[in-house]
Amino acid sequence: MWFGSALALALLVGLTAPAAAQNLQVDATLSLPTQKRAKASFERTIESGAATVSGVARNMKRGDAVTVSLVFDYRADGIALDELIDRVELTTESPEGAVFLTTVLDTQLIPLNPNRVPLRYAATLYHPTDGERYVLRVRVFGNYE
Repeated sequence: MWFGSALALALLVGLTAPAAAQNLQVDATLSLPTQKRAKASFERTIESGAATVSGVARNMKRGDAVTVSLVFDYRADGIALDELIDRVELTTESPEGAVFLTTVLDTQLIPLNPNRVPLRYAATLYHPTDGERYVLRVRVFGNYE
């Protein structure tokens, strides 16, 4: 009788465990002026494959927040593995590295399939206003399957 309970527990634990460890694949930083409507952009290849993430950060007209728009795209010739995006961390920081605000986009391990539609995400964060510049950090976690 206990064997059936132990087997059920083992199956339950096995089903809830993640398929693979989620790795830091992109760590991009952008230095932006604190002035209203300032903007910066970036594009990075997601490590270990051909998928890319590009982003545009634009200060809002009030001057104390930034809107970040991200596009994940994956163009590949031939057979390729899916890119699994686990989460995206966005942080505004002082130029010295002091964290001002962090938000996490929980993508729930969404697959970015080769040669399919791009995935788009957006977030708005407050940023430091006490200096001339601040830093936006974009970190992407996931893996290839």
